[in-house]
Amino acid sequence: MLLAEFGRDSTKALPIYSQRISLAILRVGRALDTALDGIDGAKRAELWAFVSEQLMPALLEVPGADTFRERLPWPYQKSCISSGLASRLVYREGLHFIEALPDSHLVEFAFKYLNQERRVRLLVEQVAKSGLDFAPEVEQLLRHGGVRSAAELA
Repeated sequence: MLLAEFGRDSTKALPIYSQRISLAILRVGRALDTALDGIDGAKRAELWAFVSEQLMPALLEVPGADTFRERLPWPYQKSCISSGLASRLVYREGLHFIEALPDSHLVEFAFKYLNQERRVRLLVEQVAKSGLDFAPEVEQLLRHGGVRSAAELA
């Protein structure tokens, strides 16, 4: 992302882009962290799938892994969600898009994005299984811009 941003405008030094990327991730992460303070147990359970994606797979394969979610402190899970989702949004959707989102929309968009990401993943699987001649092209389009488009439409 750093080199892509520099490629779009090489009049600024690389450290400026590095700082902007870091600030964008921190901005989204802080907003998510604050929003996650007030969620209930049911919503926490829904977010476990995302948390588990952030963990080393070996942690989920050892004896007692079935109770790992209950034993992993919420502050750690919250950190996985806020930092992981913030990084994902900035790196996948781009610096300009995230910087243009108003603070008041960051959290709502981030959660829509997360939900639509799952939905698009299922759609990609269905398209792949369809056997249609144009399936690979549709899969590529869904992977490339489907999540953001779906989140914006949701």
